[in-house]
Parts: sequence; structure tokens; C-alpha cells
Amino acid sequence: MIFLLQYITLFGNTYSSYSLTNWFNYIIVLIITILIRRRYNCNFIKALFVGLLTLAFGVFALHATSNLEYDIMNILVKDGAFERYELTSSYGYWVFMSPLYLLFCAIFCVDFRKLTDYVTPSICIVASLGKLACFLDGCCEGPKDPNGIYMAKLGYKVFPVQLYETLLYGAVFILALVLTFTFSKKRTGYLMPISGMLYAVFKIWAEQYRTWPSELTNNFLNTGHNYWEYFELFSFIGCLIWLIGVIICDKKGKHPKFETNAFMRKVWKIKEELLTKLQNKFPKLKGKISKD
Repeated sequence: MIFLLQYITLFGNTYSSYSLTNWFNYIIVLIITILIRRRYNCNFIKALFVGLLTLAFGVFALHATSNLEYDIMNILVKDGAFERYELTSSYGYWVFMSPLYLLFCAIFCVDFRKLTDYVTPSICIVASLGKLACFLDGCCEGPKDPNGIYMAKLGYKVFPVQLYETLLYGAVFILALVLTFTFSKKRTGYLMPISGMLYAVFKIWAEQYRTWPSELTNNFLNTGHNYWEYFELFSFIGCLIWLIGVIICDKKGKHPKFETNAFMRKVWKIKEELLTKLQNKFPKLKGKISKD
């Protein structure tokens, strides 16, 4: 029910650029799913399932954790001046998706590193189009700049940091898509940490030009730096550690093995029984739904 309400909310405001962007997100995720399905020769339903869940849970996590972050930050600063939606909860995406990725890998017998390759291009394009939506809505822009772009909503020219971010994240998307069909044929699991590191670098650069309404964000805990600069710095370090871990796994030839886990064997058995019942109830589905 929560996810149903989230989708209603997502598509309800059909006149905003954010909603339009989300429609494009789903279309592009579908296209990428088809390409990935052909590249890895995996079941189409599995590829589509992974792509849509990535976007769905990502959107859900952003909304589900926004109030929590607001409360935590207000407790830290204790002045009640914190802007509720000023710090969007992008970390919530990873909080929700990390355990879900592992669960999907176990249920569908997919290598965790290969699964991250599946979804990286879609995450990159969603980030790029999200910044495009921000640019069109005139929010989170840079400071006033006489040589910048005039924003009718603001009434003055600004440094178009959101537009630059759109182009930079779009470049990361193209890079991830190219690597998906080239480099990842020999190596798996490298795309997401590399893309995450590039995203963090671009984000840190962009925050140098962005002006937030609240002094709390612009001068986080009186350090003289933007909140997002610290957040993306930790994100970069995390992706670097992730990348090193993948390299070490490749060197040692270790791969996740879920078939030795008794609990997951029970999960697979339940999954096969459900698929068998579904195929028996709908004979036309026989041969179209893979049990692997």
C-alpha cells in the first residue's frame, strides 16, 4: 500500500517538470533493460524487474527518509531553523537498496557484482534527468551571475550549475553504458563504484557554486563548507573502498556463493513452487517465465 501511494503521489502532479522527468526515467529504464537483457542474455522479466525496482525503491527511499533526516538534523543544531526539504535524503536510497540488492542476488542466483552492472546506467540517467528537472524548475541554482542564464521564476540571471550537472551526469551515463557493453564483458562489479566516484567529484565541484537558503547547509556545523561537500566526500571514499574490494575479489577469484546457504535453498524452493502454481493457473505463461 505504501508503494501504491508513492506511485500515485509520483504521477499525480502531471504538470510539473519533475513528474515529466520521472516519465522519461521510466521510459529510459525500459530501454536500458532491453539492452541489458540482450547484453547478458538474461530473462527479460528479471532485467525489467531489477531496473524498475531500482527506480521505485530509490524514489521511495528519498521520500521515506526525508522527515527522519529533518528531525535528526534539527536535534543536532537545536535551533529549529533547518529547512525541511533542503537536504534531500539520497543516503536513504543506499540504506534501502543495499540489503535489497543482496536479497535479489540470492533469490535470482545473480552475482552481486553483475547486478550492480545491470542497474548502474539507469541510476546515472535518473541522476542526470533529475538535475534537468531542477534546472527547469529554477531550484537549487547557483549565485547571481550577470553572464549566466536568466531564470524567469527567480527574476534574475544565475550561474546554471544544475545545467552543468545535467551534462556531467549525462556523460557519466554514456560512459557507464559504453563500459556495460565493453569492459564489463571481462570484469564485473566495477561500473557502480567508478560511476559513484565520478558523481561525487562532480557534486563536490557543483556545490562550490550553489547557494542554499539556510546558513546551516552553507556553513555546516560552522566548518565553512557545504553539507553536501562532506556527504559526497564520504561517498567518494566509500566508492573507493568498494572498488578496492572488487579488485581484491577479482585477484583472489572469489565470488558470492548463495547455494551453500540453507535458508536461501528454502527461499528458492518456495519461489519454484509459486512459479509452478502460476504456470499451472495460467497455461499461456508456460515457457515464458524462467525459474532460474
